[in-house]
This record gives sequence, C-alpha cells and structure tokens, in this order.
Amino acid sequence: MTLDPISTLAFAGAILWLGGLLGNQTPCLSRHNVPPPVLSGLLFASLAWWWWRRSGEALIVDSSSRLHLQSLFFATIGLNSTVLIARRAGLRAVKLWAIAGVIAIAQNLVGIGLALAIGAPAVLGLACGSASLMGGAATGRACAAQLETAGLAGAREICIAAAAFGLIAASLLGNPVATFLIRQPGEPAAPAKASIATAPIVRHLLILACLAAAGAFGSKWLTGLLPVLVPSYVVALALGLVVRYLDDRWRWLTLDGPTLVRLSAILSSLFLAHAMMDLRREQLAALTWPVLGILVVEIAVTVASVVLLVRWRLGSNYEAAVSTAGLIGFSLGITPNVVANMTVLGRIGDPIFLDTKLAY
Repeated sequence: MTLDPISTLAFAGAILWLGGLLGNQTPCLSRHNVPPPVLSGLLFASLAWWWWRRSGEALIVDSSSRLHLQSLFFATIGLNSTVLIARRAGLRAVKLWAIAGVIAIAQNLVGIGLALAIGAPAVLGLACGSASLMGGAATGRACAAQLETAGLAGAREICIAAAAFGLIAASLLGNPVATFLIRQPGEPAAPAKASIATAPIVRHLLILACLAAAGAFGSKWLTGLLPVLVPSYVVALALGLVVRYLDDRWRWLTLDGPTLVRLSAILSSLFLAHAMMDLRREQLAALTWPVLGILVVEIAVTVASVVLLVRWRLGSNYEAAVSTAGLIGFSLGITPNVVANMTVLGRIGDPIFLDTKLAY
C-alpha cells in the first residue's frame, strides 16, 4: 500500500505527535532526551512490519512531500542566518568546522583500514565512510558511479544502506551521549513554553513558501544552465540568506527570530520523521556482515572522536555538550538531525547549567 503525499504528511504529523507523547511519558526515553522524530520513525517501522505480516503488502510512503519539507526547512536555515549570529559564532564555528573536517577524514581512513584488514577492497571503506555517513544518501548516490568504476560492485546499494544506518545511529546516539556528559544538579529545568502570535507565523510561512517555490524554479534554471545538478533546497537556502541580509538592513519584511527558530524546529521534526518513515527493508539489504562491521566501528570512532575533540577545543560545559549532540547528528546523519538533537537538549538549557562541568 502506497500513501499519497497528503496522507504521508498527515501520517508523519500523527506519528510525530505519538513519538513526542511516548518520549514524554516514558522515563527512560525522557531522561536521555531522545528526539520525537526518532521515536516516530521506530513506531512507523513497527506499524509497517505489522501491516506486512498481516497483509503481505509493504507500506510505502510518498517521498515528494519530503522534498518540499526539505526546501522549506533549508529556507528557514537561510532566514535564520544573520551577520550578527555569524559574528557571535566566530572562532567557535571555525573550530566546529575544523572538527567536522577531521571527523570526515577519520571516517574514510578507518573505513579503508578495516576494509583492507578483512580482505575487502579499499573502496568498500570509502563507500562506508564520510560520503555516506556525513554526506548522506544523496552524496552517497552521487559518489556511487566513481566507486563502481574503481571496482566496487553494488556501490549504490552499499552507500544507501550505509547512509540509512548512519541516520538511525545519529538519531539514537546524539542526545543520549550528550545527556550522559551533562551533570545536572537536581531535576532538569522545565521546557520553556514559547508564545508566538498567529499572524507572524502565517506571514513567515508565506515567505517560506515563496522561497521554496523560487528554489524549485531556480533549480531547474541553474541545472539547465550549468553542467551540474543544483538541488532546489540549496537555492532556497541561498535565497534565504540573501533575503535575511536585505531584511536586516532595511527591515522590509520584519522577520522575527524566535518565530523562525520555532518553524525551523517544526519543519526539521516533520522532515526527519518523514525520512525515518521512508527507510525500507530493501535499503538495508546491502548491510552484509563486512559492511555492518565497518559501519559499527566507524560510528564508535566517530562518537568517541566528537566527544574528545569537542572537549579539547570547546571546553567542558553545557554548550559543549549541545555542540557534541549536534556534531554527532551532522557526522552520521542529516542536517535535521542536528536541529532535532540540539532543539531537544535546548529545553534543559536553563542558565544554571551553562557553566556545569561535564562528566568526561
């Protein structure tokens, strides 16, 4: 059974709500700050498995709505990116970028080393490395042709399976690791209840819709003009950056930061829930024992490296722990993993924890 785009979006919203309810009502999940989209994906997987066992028919979601959510989400990223934020990030952002670069190199080196150690071709390690883990399924698919030319049969399937496995690992490991690192004296702070007026939300949604539509048009135009494929979400992100810069100078749209942050969190949650719902058994079929072994070691090395490098370069406080969760999501999953992890951890971001030492 295949769900149409509207049914898929409605299903994603309902499953996301159930995932949040499960996370809030289950002490273990709440204590480890597991993001609701992750739980919603696991719930959908259980439902899809039950449906398959009952009817013998696969439950398939439509992926077209995910592309629209992706463009809307990246448009919020662009609109949220101000010159003031870039100045405040400063050296900290440079350090995080440098750490991400080191992690990417480490993933490839570990993958190649493990592949050679088990007698497999070195390109298998590259297929299980940063192209699929940090780059995601799209980057893995883009690199598959070169990997197949280099002698790796079934490179596309291996890259997709590695990216799917990394997405699951990023969703399940980021926040529990960061939560373990935080020593919270007493009970965690209650989540802040944001109060946002309806009118700004409608106006901002209209702006986001315009940017997403312009991104789709710009993608077709640039792809026809250039020898490379330019994704619509990249164009939407770039246009969001330009619009935010112009609005900061002339305030012609009066963009509101808190409203954009809230919309970004909502869209990232829906997108991540949709991505988790779209994981299918056939995508993981290429996880043979050699591939699975390489991925498990790479993920363990990635998590340990992020924890150690973030402490070395950024210190050992609450903000460093949140950065750890975000960087694990970035290194193993997709951009919405970063936002989902950091949004959930931000709920315990009471000022009394900002100088709290970490447990490592």
